[in-house]
Amino acid sequence: MQNRLDYSIKIFKNSSVFIDYELEWKNFERKLGVTEIFNTYDFIKIAWNSKKNNSDLSLFVVFLYFKNELKAVFPWLMRQKNKMFIKYKRIEFICQEYLADFCDIISEKISKEEFNYVLSYINKKEKYDIIFLQQIGTETNLLSLLISSAYMYNKLYEFEISNSTNYIEYSKSYSASHKQNLRTCKNKIINDGLKIDFIVKQYEEEDLRHIEEMSNSKLVDNKDNIYLNPIKRQMILNLVKQFSGKIIYVCLNDKKVAYRLNIIYKNKKYCLDASFDRNYKQYSVGILSLECSLKDSYESKYSDQSEGWGDDLYKRQFSTGRQYLYQTVIKGNTLFSSYFYHKALTSMKLVQDTLKENKS
Repeated sequence: MQNRLDYSIKIFKNSSVFIDYELEWKNFERKLGVTEIFNTYDFIKIAWNSKKNNSDLSLFVVFLYFKNELKAVFPWLMRQKNKMFIKYKRIEFICQEYLADFCDIISEKISKEEFNYVLSYINKKEKYDIIFLQQIGTETNLLSLLISSAYMYNKLYEFEISNSTNYIEYSKSYSASHKQNLRTCKNKIINDGLKIDFIVKQYEEEDLRHIEEMSNSKLVDNKDNIYLNPIKRQMILNLVKQFSGKIIYVCLNDKKVAYRLNIIYKNKKYCLDASFDRNYKQYSVGILSLECSLKDSYESKYSDQSEGWGDDLYKRQFSTGRQYLYQTVIKGNTLFSSYFYHKALTSMKLVQDTLKENKS
């Protein structure tokens, strides 16, 4: 680390940072050439606006400067709860657990010494129990800093569209059983006298009714319908409005029975949400919607397609590319920090051990 006198730090605890520092933040983003949507000012602002009415949460955004120029943005928040009559305070990413594939410190490159300098500054200015960070991708700044103390806990699936010239070439990598399954479900639809169609279009407000109806079908399988959560629902609506929303439907006899809702940024497609009508489960319409989405990515000449985190079988069947997501915990500076730190650490180690067992 260079001379500490050349560094300065600002901590922002209210939403005014998204107004007063919008220009500086966006100029910094352009300077870095940010290519991942989750590291953009717009995505992070939308995530915070969806959470800001939660009384347990407050902003905790950190700007690190070097020689009066912005060096790094830490898009964090503070979560506060009462646990066992103890006021528990935890720092985490704003986008954590909210539709982001991964979270990161926004910087071209930040050294371990610079990261520790920020932590030291925070320790002097703020009382907190732990810093608990999740959704750390394999190619993030943060993982390179904390690799020795980060633990695997999930998987992220991406499709490198640019590695193949077209979908037919890409599909040659499918296993024999997966190719057969695709043929079987299409033949079953035809043999049952159903007409199948696919719709690929820009998202419009009228699509929300169809999305909510099919998403509600998840409840049959004891899965969450995120549109019943007003915070997540509003975040999705804000994202498809801010970015280019694109929706894919599978239709049987002109009835919409499956969808995939995507946003596009820097020529990359991100799936925000997908579901299907459980009355048509026997036709594997959810799988067919993903195949249609991949075909669309090739036709639209996108560079990549992300299907988000979660180790689902259908993702493994279609994708040869995956990366692990990591989580980490950093001890704070309160009387109970050691307790909360070791509790989180034990849980993270257990999750990683389970993941490794399933992997083997």
